[in-house]
Amino acid sequence: MRPLLLVEFAAIDRFHRGVMFPYLLGFARSLGNPARWLRFAVRADHRFARSEQGLGLEPEELARVVATARELGAERLVFNFTPSQQVLGELAEAIPDAPVAVLGEPYAADSSAPRATALGERPMDWARLLDAEIDARPAELPVPHFGWEAGNDAAATLQPLPFLVLGEECSYARPLATNPAYRGVDLTPCVRNNACAFCSKPDVRGRQATQGPEEIRSQIRSLATTLPPYAGRLAVRLLGEPALFSLGTIASLILEQGLPPSDWLLDARADGLLRETEVIARACDALRGSGHRLHICLIGIENFAVAELERFNKGVVPSDNLAAVQALLRLERDYPGEFRFREHGGLSFILFTPWTTLEDLAFNLRVIQATGLEDVCGKLLSSRLRLEPGLPITQLARRDGLTLGRYDDRALDTAARNLYGPEIPWRFADCRVEPVCRLLVRLQSDTVFDDDPLADRAAAILGEARAGGRSALDLAVELVDCAMAAAADSATSASTEDLLARWRAAAQGRPRSHSGDAQERWAEAEIARWDIRLLAELSRRGIKPVSKIESIRAAELEQLKQQLDLPLTRTRRRPDSGAEQEVELYFGTDEVQLDEAVAWSDREASPGSESGWVRACEEVGRRLGYPTCCSRAFARDETAEARRSFAWLHLSRRIALPGAVPPELNPWAALVADQYVCCSLACEPSIELAKRAGQVAEELFGGSFLATLDRTARHPWLVLLKGHGSALELVADTVESDRIRFKSALTRGRDSELPRVAEADEVIIEPERLLLLRQGRQVTDLSGTAFIWFHERAFQVDFWRQVLELRRFRERSARGRVDSASGELARLQGELSGALARLTNRGVRFGGLGVTQLAPIGPGRLQLVLGEGSRSMRLFVSPATAGQKAWFRVGPFAFSHPVDQPVHEPEHRAVVRDLIRHLGAEASRG
Repeated sequence: MRPLLLVEFAAIDRFHRGVMFPYLLGFARSLGNPARWLRFAVRADHRFARSEQGLGLEPEELARVVATARELGAERLVFNFTPSQQVLGELAEAIPDAPVAVLGEPYAADSSAPRATALGERPMDWARLLDAEIDARPAELPVPHFGWEAGNDAAATLQPLPFLVLGEECSYARPLATNPAYRGVDLTPCVRNNACAFCSKPDVRGRQATQGPEEIRSQIRSLATTLPPYAGRLAVRLLGEPALFSLGTIASLILEQGLPPSDWLLDARADGLLRETEVIARACDALRGSGHRLHICLIGIENFAVAELERFNKGVVPSDNLAAVQALLRLERDYPGEFRFREHGGLSFILFTPWTTLEDLAFNLRVIQATGLEDVCGKLLSSRLRLEPGLPITQLARRDGLTLGRYDDRALDTAARNLYGPEIPWRFADCRVEPVCRLLVRLQSDTVFDDDPLADRAAAILGEARAGGRSALDLAVELVDCAMAAAADSATSASTEDLLARWRAAAQGRPRSHSGDAQERWAEAEIARWDIRLLAELSRRGIKPVSKIESIRAAELEQLKQQLDLPLTRTRRRPDSGAEQEVELYFGTDEVQLDEAVAWSDREASPGSESGWVRACEEVGRRLGYPTCCSRAFARDETAEARRSFAWLHLSRRIALPGAVPPELNPWAALVADQYVCCSLACEPSIELAKRAGQVAEELFGGSFLATLDRTARHPWLVLLKGHGSALELVADTVESDRIRFKSALTRGRDSELPRVAEADEVIIEPERLLLLRQGRQVTDLSGTAFIWFHERAFQVDFWRQVLELRRFRERSARGRVDSASGELARLQGELSGALARLTNRGVRFGGLGVTQLAPIGPGRLQLVLGEGSRSMRLFVSPATAGQKAWFRVGPFAFSHPVDQPVHEPEHRAVVRDLIRHLGAEASRG
């Protein structure tokens, strides 16, 4: 008889538990051994905060361990993490005859720690620990016993998170010998060489039994009968591939046991999830109405860069990862009561590795930004590869000379911040990434960085970004852009201070846009182009009753009218134009049509119902001469989120028909199709409209003009996806599937990236990456931010199809929020207008400014203008909803400001303080 005491460190804010403790406790008790299990709840950054190698205990906690061990007469102590040297030393004095073993994650036992030996996970190992003899059937697991005791106050309220071990965790076994990235790497010290390169689990194939229905029933029954009472909703981890493969059986057993509604957490690889989606759906059907929910937690997406995935030996490509995310979103949509994947970790990422380049980093962040996945990527910006002994990827880092003796920045120690055993420090091969990483790990971390000036700086710029309605991910992308610009300007690596200075300069000089919706202002030279003459003639012939030019400064309007022979004109002030007084110019030959176009445009910007907005959008399109089917698709099928970027809509249309399409529908080299978004690139009315416009253009400008335009439309165009899209014409003799050698020609738009793009002479087209070269040297990496428009075929179809589908999920979600908010907007406007009027009547001013305007500027949003002229300040107001990005909230009002007008001036901050104080007081009166 060897009385046994189990001492567990359980993470408050992570999954870390003594996974095998219930099985060891059940095993010991089945042999008649006295055994108890003490649980101590700790933060995941426990080692980081205490600056210790092992895990420590407070004096009263250590006293609890000693008292319990003496009461039990414990002759064996088992921890799930290596205790600190101090704890081991005091235990050696208090209980000198009780050896200490560690039963936890591989490498949780620090080999340098005396009296702390690693304990295997098989019953035969446990029998030797207890000096017991058992039948030699090592594959079987004993019946677990979940009777833990709280060792500290935090453990009493901690989510218990019991684990049910159902078999081998992962059967994926791609040999590293077949991976070119590991050619010449010594893998003999590795724990295994046929799995993901960062996997620390020993190869147990054939030595770990798959639990059948009876064994699973026994485990669930033991969970129901031995787990201490818990007041909250229980979460249970189902560990092992059988949890996914046998999910239907497990769902039946859960219902059979009559457990209270609980969350059942499963792990899955991306490819495994894709294979078993139907199994999950059937299990959700079985659980419908029971209150039980299935969760896929911490699915290992890891990365979207091919080179990184290959080094990980993941056996998947980026499109597999994107497809897996789509599968999760569909299950969440189809089974809202039975399926989740966000709450317990979401998508697991490894953003930083020793080999990460700035371009890899930018690509990953851009894909996540474009698809709207920021909120479902756990610990994204602070996710660094953890190197441990015996891992193939550790051997690769050693071979490449990228391991270190220690970190000079404690924030880079991933293991210490996440309750893992000690890691091997490493550095970046691409030194440009280091300063970016130091900033990003501090942007998104629940670790407290005491006495850390860089953390304070990171928190300050994150506050400024959020004040402008941008997220931590948006800020991360901006910082990476600054690092790439610095690398282009200098051969030396930028420091963190250099990056912060660049970001500050960019933030202060960020170009003005309309609420971030990106309709670029026409320059005088562009307004005076030939197409104005064509549009006027199309109006005279009734082909296009009304035409419109957006974003003209009021001061330029009369000069434009004098320079061009325009028919009848009308002007309309843009509701979001601010102090610059920008207008829209409408012109045509029919006065009634002109007036109706302006009137319907006003209604389009009103906050009425969604159906009213759709009708107005269609009516405006009809008067502008757009095909009815295209106006209807734009208004009815596209979400407000999608309409913010015509470039993405044009990409969507191109990917929908990846084969040859009519060149006259090229949105960047067309007579009319550049003014709206076709419902499809096979749209017959659009093709007919283009032909009629071509006939008129030939009459006006001659056949050579039309031939030149046709050649331009048939050339490839590189399109930047920012805003409504800027583009560069690529004059190429041949267009290959993976590269285009070209000379730069026409440009459309004013994106700051265009000059650098125009310097290139070759574009390399990989399945997901888009690289620009000049004389064989890389100029820039536009992966995820640009695409090639070519009438003969589409490029990167699989990648963009996946990205677009994920965007549609996000956009539909946004539409649901807007639809529910649109009915509230009129009420919100009335409520805010009334409150401001009452305050104004009492003589209240906000930072010395009075209310100038409160008006809707589109579905779901109001614009509040305070003051006039150079002292004016614009704010956007929308209904406050959970999860919404906002600068500040007061009652039902969520306030933000234009992204191009960051608030730095003290007088503007005074305005905000007064708004918060006075509106808050007014709301409390109501």
